[in-house]
Amino acid sequence: GLLALWAGLTSPVWAEGKVWALVIGVDEYVRASIPKLRYAVADAKLFSQALQESLKVPRDQIFLFTSDSPDENSQPRSTAVAYRLSWLKQKVKADDTLIFYFAGHGVTQEGEP
Repeated sequence: GLLALWAGLTSPVWAEGKVWALVIGVDEYVRASIPKLRYAVADAKLFSQALQESLKVPRDQIFLFTSDSPDENSQPRSTAVAYRLSWLKQKVKADDTLIFYFAGHGVTQEGEP
C-alpha cells in the first residue's frame, strides 16, 4: 500500500535521478450522475505537500490536478492529463522516478473493482 510506496521512495535507490509526480484529486465530476466525494482533493493536496516537504521533490516537478482548481489547466480533465503525460514522456529519463497518484472514484468491470 501507501506505506510500502513511501518506504520505497525514502530509500536511496530512487534518488539517482529526478522525481516527477502527477497527482490527481477529484471530488466533483462533470457528470451530475456521479456522486461527489469529500476528501479526494484534500488527499491529493496533502500527498503533493508531503512530496515537497518530506521527500524534497521540487514544486516544478509535481503536477497537481484537482477538481476545485480555479485554473482550467490544473483541473483533472482528460485533455490536460493526457497533455501532461505526453510532456512527461519527453522529460522523464531512465534513472528518474515517476509517481502517479489518483484519488477519486474507481470503476467496476465484469464485477471486479
